[in-house]
Amino acid sequence: MSFGSQVKLVFVLALFTAPVIFALMLALQLADAPVSSDGDDSVLMLAAVGLILALMIAVLQVAGLGLIRLLPWRGPSLKVEGGDHLRRVFE
Repeated sequence: MSFGSQVKLVFVLALFTAPVIFALMLALQLADAPVSSDGDDSVLMLAAVGLILALMIAVLQVAGLGLIRLLPWRGPSLKVEGGDHLRRVFE
């Protein structure tokens, strides 16, 4: 999978992460604080904070993907030397 595809996937998944963060923060707020008249403002603020946190998580994941790309290891390799008796095993 190319790096661009992985970055797109991370940001698409961030769209699903934001509502989960929002729901968790809303549940924490409703469990601790009584519902007041300015609830609409606090819900909008929680939605904004949830979106910001989801984007921050996505940026950290993209940075991690970039750091992984810098590592020299590219995966296992199999070097077959000699006759083709080993080659037939893997065919």
